[in-house]
Amino acid sequence: MALPMPISILEAIGIVQKGVALYKTIRKKPEEIAAVGRRMQDLEFYLSELQALVDDKQRNPLPNLRPEQTQRIGTVISDIRVDAGDVYEILCIWDSAGSFQKVLFTVGRNPRRLDELNSSLEQRRQDLRDILQLMGLFALKPPSETRPTSPAAPTRADYGVIFVDPFNLGRSKVAEGYMKLIREWTVRTGGAFKVKFAHSAGMLVRDRSDCVDFIESLPGRMVVNGVAKEANAMAMASLFDNKYFDYTFKPGIRASMMKRAHRTDAQSQSRARGITQNIFKTYDYILVFTGREYERLLLLKKGLLQAHGPSIAPASKGRIIHLGAYLNKKGKPNDIADARKDENEDVSRANWNTTTSQIKLAVKAFLKNELGWQQPERGAVPAY
Repeated sequence: MALPMPISILEAIGIVQKGVALYKTIRKKPEEIAAVGRRMQDLEFYLSELQALVDDKQRNPLPNLRPEQTQRIGTVISDIRVDAGDVYEILCIWDSAGSFQKVLFTVGRNPRRLDELNSSLEQRRQDLRDILQLMGLFALKPPSETRPTSPAAPTRADYGVIFVDPFNLGRSKVAEGYMKLIREWTVRTGGAFKVKFAHSAGMLVRDRSDCVDFIESLPGRMVVNGVAKEANAMAMASLFDNKYFDYTFKPGIRASMMKRAHRTDAQSQSRARGITQNIFKTYDYILVFTGREYERLLLLKKGLLQAHGPSIAPASKGRIIHLGAYLNKKGKPNDIADARKDENEDVSRANWNTTTSQIKLAVKAFLKNELGWQQPERGAVPAY
């Protein structure tokens, strides 16, 4: 389906790519020129991600968007085309003359114009990030009449899921544990569950991470210095210390999430772990809790693709999803923040209960919308 917009994504990509190609050939450039060039590189990546989603015949979300949402995307794409055209003109002048004065003359002798353009490109980047999150949400469950299911089509039951937050102590551990509880509940009551394995990791944890340099090179001056601590006890209590899933499998899952980690690899699985360069080809879904985490993963994916090529992140794997998208029916994701601290920098069990409730709602919605999970009937008791 073609985009019902005044300008196509491909046309915008073409203009941005012209600017990026020229930017890469320029050796000596002031910071003002370098800044807009870097922004253009980011736009190229985000636009390519957006185009890939639109081209996916199985998940094309456009038919599910409201008219105002489609119009918003068109406006952003048009704005990018205009800004990218201005950048390309400036780069052409610099490349031919190497004169900052001539560049300023072209943009109206306004030294602030380049700063304004840089700010505008940054806003377009944020707009694209929001659009990708929106499109990802509406690609989750397209209308049944647009995608009939063939009875002969094989059903996958080997999906891999990983939850990522900064330090792999609270939210990601809660989500991993909850996914495992749901799996046992579903399978032991005779239902189908398509997730074969669920893990969690911390983007800022050094232990067992082989992409520290990539992460620390991302915008934002992130430092990967998190140590391999055990799961937050209060977070785990908010998940396990209640009447829910009060069956024989619950203690075993809790124990596996809380193991001490100083002897064998099997015992160390519950400790905080960093992410690896293979994350985008090992897992089908990478689930995050905030817009910042979503953007960091996108940028990491971009860096790994540039360093290693397409094999490091196959198109069919490593789909990044903002879990908070399931908490807002209007399409703009709600961040699922870490449990709120009080004035003494302490976190109460009540605050963790609130955060855990949000995570549980979002995880169940993900399973239902993306993988067609059917919740066991009320009162269903596991057979073993």
